[in-house]
Amino acid sequence: MKTCFILGCALFGMAACKNNTSKNGASAAKDISGCYHFIHDKDTVFLHLTAAGKTVTGTLSYNYFEKDKSTGSIKGKLYGDTIIADYRFTSEGMESVRQVALLKKGDTLVEGYGDVTEQNGKMVFTNPDSLVYNNDNVLQRTDCP
Repeated sequence: MKTCFILGCALFGMAACKNNTSKNGASAAKDISGCYHFIHDKDTVFLHLTAAGKTVTGTLSYNYFEKDKSTGSIKGKLYGDTIIADYRFTSEGMESVRQVALLKKGDTLVEGYGDVTEQNGKMVFTNPDSLVYNNDNVLQRTDCP
């Protein structure tokens, strides 16, 4: 009888932990969904992000003054406060794919940079754990159009 009681308590505890985790995942997705932009002089970046659980999708466009504009879609995963996603974009009529990393800091997203290598036709981070997140391109939360 005592064993059954302990086993029942253990199962209840595991179920409670599992429910809490899924609520936190849903909360994180809700917190990160929305629109973000970066504007500096004549340079702009715009991101429209939708998160469902740990899956993240959206559109991303870079428009740097006197450089090629790129516009496309992102699809990836949310790892804690970091998004790692594939950015499929068109620039100068050519389609390309590269990884992007975005770190959530409050109501902002900071883009991560690091060494990349080509893998199966796309540019991927060599070591995602050593990315540098500096304050050069901080995307601020904004109203969606």
